[in-house]
Amino acid sequence: RQAVNALETEKHDPSLDLAYRIAVLFTRPVEDIFENPHA
Repeated sequence: RQAVNALETEKHDPSLDLAYRIAVLFTRPVEDIFENPHA
């Protein structure tokens, strides 16, 4: 629960592994779920 809250409030940058796992869970590309702040 804390990890999800931290992601939603942008207080945590997920590792690539975590981002990939979340993308797989929602069957969406990583790019659709997470924004690139450097783009």
